[in-house]
Amino acid sequence: LHAASPTHIAVGDIDGNNQDDAIIDFGSGSGVWIRYNNTSWTQLHAATSQILATGDLDGSGKDDVLIDFGASGLFVRYNNATWVKLHSTSPVNIGGADLDSSGKDDAVIDFGGSLDLYVRYNNATWTKLSTLATQAIVGGGFD
Repeated sequence: LHAASPTHIAVGDIDGNNQDDAIIDFGSGSGVWIRYNNTSWTQLHAATSQILATGDLDGSGKDDVLIDFGASGLFVRYNNATWVKLHSTSPVNIGGADLDSSGKDDAVIDFGGSLDLYVRYNNATWTKLSTLATQAIVGGGFD
């Protein structure tokens, strides 16, 4: 797909056409890029990420991109158009899954250390899930 080695990769249907797109961070100086429909590259953001994840947080039918920009905090790009800061703390792990069967993916965030594991339900409410740390976070339709 690309000559450069990625530092982070996520996939999701960002443009809502029922085909997953690749979101790839090529590291310092390159920023975060998206490959739409396996045909074209577009720069999503000039900054490099700490972690990438996707999920349809607002229920629009398009996956949103969750990106930890380190000291700048946790951001989400809604509907392939709008950047919104979700939290000022840089998380250790992030993921997206519809935990409450609402039709919207929930953002699952491990803030690490003494800051604990949280979920942002229905793109609105932060709820503490656990004081335990994670090694990784993944989502899917398990049942």
